[in-house]
Amino acid sequence: MLTTVETRNSKQLINFRVPKSLKESFDSVCRFNASNRTEKLIELMKTYVDDEFPVMEFQHNRHHKIVNSFRR
Repeated sequence: MLTTVETRNSKQLINFRVPKSLKESFDSVCRFNASNRTEKLIELMKTYVDDEFPVMEFQHNRHHKIVNSFRR
């Protein structure tokens, strides 16, 4: 699991395009759950990173094992 230390100055604005209907639906769900778009997108990004990091680590280790097996 990755841990990040965040400070007020370490944030960066990100802009991206998304289908209008998806944005409207996402905003509606956020309002219903008394949250906001930024809060939820950050949460989703953190979850994705936490979920993918072990997979990446496994693949990296597997690759090194394969490469090292050819060096013998």
